[in-house]
Amino acid sequence: MEKFIAPRGGGRTYQICKYAIENDCDIIVPTSLNVELVTKTIIFLCESSCGKWTYRGYRVDSREIYVDTEGKRLTIRVFNALDFQLASFGYNAKQVVIDDVDLCMQHIIGGRNIAACSIATYDPSEVALHPEIENVDDPTIGRPTVQLTCRSLL
Repeated sequence: MEKFIAPRGGGRTYQICKYAIENDCDIIVPTSLNVELVTKTIIFLCESSCGKWTYRGYRVDSREIYVDTEGKRLTIRVFNALDFQLASFGYNAKQVVIDDVDLCMQHIIGGRNIAACSIATYDPSEVALHPEIENVDDPTIGRPTVQLTCRSLL
């Protein structure tokens, strides 16, 4: 699983849209405003790709963005997290990318605060903790909390 970690305004939507085009993925966004942002971002990516990708249109009723790549037409569906109570993916082997997963989840769970979350990985090197123990140990976990660094967050 690819991760794009950056502050708000740090280009995550750009990276998610680029990844979606390169890997033929559908996209989940927090709100309908983000559907428009993703569409504009994909148009920008196509226009600046020097002919590698061509934007071919957007179908409003199904929220599908059409992009031509080298010899292939992509249909990128954009799902709004606000509609998730009604949405159904059905069986589909196509990958999905999520823009602003924290905001998507807040919409899905009714705006409640997310106190913690977990993300699964199948690459042990992504979750290897590498503490440099220099400070006094935190008695609750036995290591200095400041020094624990998860490689996947770097």
